[in-house]
Amino acid sequence: MLHVYFKSRLPKLIDRWPDKWQREHPCWDTTRENGPHLCAITTAIGHCKSLINLRSCTSDDALFNNDTTRFRIVSQQNRALVGCYLYFDHNLHRFVRSGKAYGRDANIGKRIDAHAAGSLKGGSRFYRMYPDRDTHNSTGAAQVCGFHQDLKPYLGCCFDKADKQAVKLLTTDISDGGILRWSQQGMELARKCPHGDTLVEKQLHIVSYMFEVMADIMIEPKHNMSDSGSFEMFLMGKNQT
Repeated sequence: MLHVYFKSRLPKLIDRWPDKWQREHPCWDTTRENGPHLCAITTAIGHCKSLINLRSCTSDDALFNNDTTRFRIVSQQNRALVGCYLYFDHNLHRFVRSGKAYGRDANIGKRIDAHAAGSLKGGSRFYRMYPDRDTHNSTGAAQVCGFHQDLKPYLGCCFDKADKQAVKLLTTDISDGGILRWSQQGMELARKCPHGDTLVEKQLHIVSYMFEVMADIMIEPKHNMSDSGSFEMFLMGKNQT
């Protein structure tokens, strides 16, 4: 059932990118062929609504479990994890943003710190809608959804990049005991990844992007505060042939 929503909502996320070459990039083919596996992972960790509740959802509803105890808050103990993180508005009781964190020096904790700093300055839709409470000019014309302090950061689909078993599961094809699909096209995409010193690191960048896309699909579309179209490392700038 979740995969039905995945297939119907993914094109709308892809359409965030303005140019045809961006919307037709092979990164989306790799994401599509991993759709069933991404849905299975999301369901297995308890982040998805129950089947009976999914069946009553419309194309505009949130798909995340309403029980936030199923999610882990970002804390000092898990800041170093990588993959996908989420923001939950605890006043309005809904998830409003997802994000990707992976790289040589990147982790979820550092991304959360960067967002806190960004809320002081404004700029993106996320920062405009959830500015820092202490620096926001309450007399300004801009309407906000809340303040950055109203948001709780949670872990989405994430992993410890120092955990060799987890890394192997994520970078091995499902036919060989992994939990994702690494077709010939997917491996070629990984080899072209501009970041990462090894093929495994390049694969993990793609995994983290796919986790972010899956989370975006789960968020109620009209309340998704992200301007990002995901896979920026492939799609930003000019078309690379």
